[in-house]
Amino acid sequence: MLLGLFGSEEELARAERDLAGLPPETAAKEREEGQAEAAALEKEMERVSETRGRLALRIEQIASDERLGELLFARKEMENKLNGGLQEWLSVILARHFLEISKEKHERERQPEVIRRAGKYLALMTGNRYTLLSRGDRQGLSVILEDNDPARKRKDEVKWSSGLADQVYLSMRLALATLWGENSEPLPLILDDLLVRFDENRRRGAAAAIMEAALKNQVKLFTCQRKTLDIFRAVAEERGAIPDRAAFQHIEQGTLRLA
Repeated sequence: MLLGLFGSEEELARAERDLAGLPPETAAKEREEGQAEAAALEKEMERVSETRGRLALRIEQIASDERLGELLFARKEMENKLNGGLQEWLSVILARHFLEISKEKHERERQPEVIRRAGKYLALMTGNRYTLLSRGDRQGLSVILEDNDPARKRKDEVKWSSGLADQVYLSMRLALATLWGENSEPLPLILDDLLVRFDENRRRGAAAAIMEAALKNQVKLFTCQRKTLDIFRAVAEERGAIPDRAAFQHIEQGTLRLA
């Protein structure tokens, strides 16, 4: 047995010589330590053996238990139901996605005439950034914005800034007025300093839309802001407006004079 531990007779003889040269106290201490380690290993082996026996018994009990088959069958049924439910859920999600795409396409292509025209005026005001769409929902007809970019991101009214809201409302007023004039006698459109809440860029955009509406209706815009007059004059020059179609006047002592 010792020869098997040391591997060869020479190694065994060397170990015997080393042990013979040790003091008795050291040899006794190492023997005690070795005996303690051996006892601990024996206890560990007994524990492992007991655990192995318990596991073997448990496996045998499970294998002989009739409920195992029932549980495995129930598990398989649940997996089949889950797969069926997942396929149905994916079908609903895909159907909803394609319905939303079809709805958005319909909303873009089948808009009321007033919304289409207002969208054109709004595009003029915003540098072709936004257009208008009408959407029917549970709360009735509503108006939303859509970006004129490939993403076509939509913005509900609650997300509009005050300046953007004013642009939308002005575009709707211009669209209603011009459509009314096409279906009956055109009426003058009178505007009183409605650009005071706009910044300069929005004023230029609004001026372009109002000049466009003036091609169909007579428009009278009153303002006390010299800057507004200059913006309209500049937009009229950029658009090449005919002088008798775009007149700029001011009131001096109750008399209208060319501005």
